[in-house]
Amino acid sequence: MTEESDERLASRAMSGDRGAFESLVMRHRVRVFRICYRMAGNTNDAEDWTQECFVRIWTQLKAFDTSRSFEPWMLRVTSNTCINLSKSRLGVRSKMASTPFEEINIAAPKLAEPFEQTVSNQQKAAIADVLTTVSPVLRQALTLWAVEQLTFKELADALGVPLSTAAQRVRRGLMQVRGKLANKGYEVRS
Repeated sequence: MTEESDERLASRAMSGDRGAFESLVMRHRVRVFRICYRMAGNTNDAEDWTQECFVRIWTQLKAFDTSRSFEPWMLRVTSNTCINLSKSRLGVRSKMASTPFEEINIAAPKLAEPFEQTVSNQQKAAIADVLTTVSPVLRQALTLWAVEQLTFKELADALGVPLSTAAQRVRRGLMQVRGKLANKGYEVRS
């Protein structure tokens, strides 16, 4: 038996089928949690933010165009919700977690072997710390591009922006991270 597509499940959920929506939640909860975790910086907030993202996805489902792919739309709602929640912290700086994905209770992909060998835990912690100082919009782009490994085209679709804007956000975010790491004394290659 073949698995029902996200678009078909979304269409059924739009018609009030809560079971179809639950299937979408089960299918995408890990990915949504990872994005929330990297944007919120801690597990407790990430769990709350994940719930809030799925509430927003449910309430905004009527705006989904079923002739298009569900995943970019879902990522856009998720990342925009995270930005709004991040901004609503009223000046409280989020703390990007320095905990590697492997230590989070939800399975996440391992980093590529060469990268894993060249980046020490101290460097990872420094990168995570520096990411807390990057604007939520740039952090959103960096998270989807680097952590979720979206292509620039997929990133543009997920953010609902032109391809050039998505690429520019990643470039600006990387430049800020590199500059701040260099200011902390880390050797940074362009």
